[in-house]
Amino acid sequence: VVLIWNISSGKRRVVVDGRDAHFSVRPRESQVEIDVVLERHVIRVIGFASVPRAGVRQFNLVLDGRSFYDFPKIFELGRGESDG
Repeated sequence: VVLIWNISSGKRRVVVDGRDAHFSVRPRESQVEIDVVLERHVIRVIGFASVPRAGVRQFNLVLDGRSFYDFPKIFELGRGESDG
């Protein structure tokens, strides 16, 4: 998933697997939030022109309501609850 966003012109484009999934133009907006539906999944791309405030990430990818930052890390895959 690639977000291409020109803040000055307002052009916003989302590319998924090399194919255009979204294009829009909204000049002078400091935030972008785009939902893309892929088969049974919803991808939300969120971005801010600058870091909005402490504790809020400038960019985020949300898949079916779950933030990328909440996904298991690679070293956590395959571990059970009791594995610690």
